Amino acid sequence: MLTIIILSLTSFSIGQNNSYPIKKVNGIEYYVYTVQSGDGLFAISRKFGIAPEEITKVNPEIQKGLKSGQKILIPVQKNVQENIQENQDASRKLKNELSALEQKYFEENQKNLHQQTESSFPSTTLFIQHKVEKNQTLFGISKKYNVSEEEILKYNPQAEEVIHEGDVLYIPYKTTQNGEKLKEDSIKVNIPDKKNELTESPLSSKDKTKFIKHLVKPNETLYSISRMYNVTVDDILKLNPDAFPILKTDTELIIPTSILQNDSVQSAKPINNEIDSALQNNENAEVPTVQTSEYDIKIAFLLPFNLDSPSQQSANGRFKDFYAGSLLAIKKAKENNYSIEIFTYDTEKSDEKLKEILAKPEMKSLDLIVGPAYSNQISLMSDFAKENKINVLIPFSSKVYEISVNPYLFQFNPNDTQIEMDFLVKRIIQKTFRNTNIVFVNIPGVSVLDEGNLFMDRLKIRLQKEHQKFSELNFDATEKTNISKIFKKNQKNLVFFNTDNSSVITPFLKELYVYIDEYDMTLYQEYGWENRQIERFDRIYVAPFKPDLDSIALEEYQETFRKFYDWEVESERPRYDLLGYDLMNCFISVLKNNGKNLIHKLNEINFDNGLQSDFHFKKQSQFSGYINDKLYMGERKAK
Repeated sequence: MLTIIILSLTSFSIGQNNSYPIKKVNGIEYYVYTVQSGDGLFAISRKFGIAPEEITKVNPEIQKGLKSGQKILIPVQKNVQENIQENQDASRKLKNELSALEQKYFEENQKNLHQQTESSFPSTTLFIQHKVEKNQTLFGISKKYNVSEEEILKYNPQAEEVIHEGDVLYIPYKTTQNGEKLKEDSIKVNIPDKKNELTESPLSSKDKTKFIKHLVKPNETLYSISRMYNVTVDDILKLNPDAFPILKTDTELIIPTSILQNDSVQSAKPINNEIDSALQNNENAEVPTVQTSEYDIKIAFLLPFNLDSPSQQSANGRFKDFYAGSLLAIKKAKENNYSIEIFTYDTEKSDEKLKEILAKPEMKSLDLIVGPAYSNQISLMSDFAKENKINVLIPFSSKVYEISVNPYLFQFNPNDTQIEMDFLVKRIIQKTFRNTNIVFVNIPGVSVLDEGNLFMDRLKIRLQKEHQKFSELNFDATEKTNISKIFKKNQKNLVFFNTDNSSVITPFLKELYVYIDEYDMTLYQEYGWENRQIERFDRIYVAPFKPDLDSIALEEYQETFRKFYDWEVESERPRYDLLGYDLMNCFISVLKNNGKNLIHKLNEINFDNGLQSDFHFKKQSQFSGYINDKLYMGERKAK
């Protein structure tokens, strides 16, 4: 239950499993399931409401892949099945809600995609230059010119927030609403084409590239500057990596502009920082294309910065922090004579955008890809990694179902895996909290699909196999009187709730307050609850983050961060800048010492110098990727 951040919606469809044959092996019941054409491990796991790792553990041969007609064993989870029968309506309702939300996100993605990949415009596009009048609105202007508000914003992104009297907007030339043509004295302006990034191809040998300097003005953004010069944000960042995460006023940017034959639109090749010296003497000097030098390490960051959507950038501040911390680790490595080339791409929330990025020629020469952030994009990334033998670090998501069959994946967050369960049972319940009275509290109305509910059911099954005793408290009006019978005096009571939603358990915690002086209670919490105030309970959690940070080392890092960035990171734990810093320090060192071909050289990766996390990435099998199994037990005393 180590939820770092939920970055995608995961829907489950647990059906009626009692129609499958049941087979007993060593006294344990299993469903016998025949693999259907098109079945994947994740799909089967959802069908039976069981973690993919549990299925792989029972059927190790499927690590090489599933085959149609193959028979596999699925552990029967009786507790889960009983809950499913009792909560059919709740399950159906939640599934419908998830479907509606997924549809919403799909439509948003399609809208974003459409805005980015419209068919290319003519060599020049005719516009009307409109001066905003007093009290005019975007809606009124759109009706006047018979265009949508979206079309106006596409060419005038600065108008998204607010428009003022006197502002000048470029309106695509169309007929008026009543079909009449605009007056002859209307102002007509030719604006260069928008670049169609999907049709990029490498520069031909005959192409020449010019570079000009741009002095950043107040309120300018990378997106507005890219539109000004008809280049992409990626093109600017390749030459000016320090322009992100923050673009400072009065910064000088190097902007590529292409002189191409046949009016085609191409992007300049990446060049190194030696271009600066050539531009010092002559701002308009034509500089030959510089061939990319041989770098020891090539790393790409594929993260949802949402540079084209200012309203989304603040919501994704964690990714900016992560990237900032990563850059500090890269800077330190370069100071130690490491040669590193960085590619940075904004994946937004679109699968099509990710496909477009992966199609770029430089992606196949990388040593490491960091990302993506969203769970629903991992499958696409996994296929690319396996086909091109590229190492991929998944820094956030715990839903990496492809990890069992793809050796090129590295998963940092081991939430909901056998690793977490082993740590909780062997290291905490059977050692630190040995001889503790374990109490599972069932809150009424919690969905069977709640992550906390699924986790608790799996934990109960595991404890039964370990012959570990536990008690259950159904927290309703009829059974609350049993509290004195379930909790033990003169003994620790370790309490688990059947939900990972802290706001849901709050009223039930208050009902336990009256007993807290009488019974020694410790609450098992989600790591994400660290940022919520929970009073009067001692608490423990499992997480891949150190419970306490070295204050001296942290302060040294903070001073460096403040030197290069003029914003404060989010103080909530975990710190995403520290996660980026620790992961990059680890993987840069590993790549430097072992080269790109990690899967044939290393079965595990150890790193013990992290500020917030140390790592132990380990292969789970011959065919699997690497999962970090370095976990910590955190303790918080009652306030």
